[in-house]
Amino acid sequence: MDGTSEILIANPETRILFQLAGDGTWTTDPKPFLFTVVDANGTDSGLRFVELDKDDYDDLIVRGQTNNGVWFADDHMWGQNEDTNRLLDGVDRRTFSQLTGTTEPAPSRGN
Repeated sequence: MDGTSEILIANPETRILFQLAGDGTWTTDPKPFLFTVVDANGTDSGLRFVELDKDDYDDLIVRGQTNNGVWFADDHMWGQNEDTNRLLDGVDRRTFSQLTGTTEPAPSRGN
């Protein structure tokens, strides 16, 4: 997540981020990792690593309590759910710059 080698264990019982220290040993943060990768049944919880801000390090994206379709391509996040049918092409699209706050949002394209 920040350019160092890391191992993430993130399920409901165990949430630890191991980082490779400069001396070759693995260290952990005393605070538990905040999110899970899977739920108690092993189902995907919506955690994603995506390069958003072009710093060559993956950024962490966490889904809320909804089950929306979201995908990442061409420096954009594309989202689709029951409310996006009124938008252009039926999807909500945001540039990574908009998501990271490095540019002003584009005007709404909805009706």
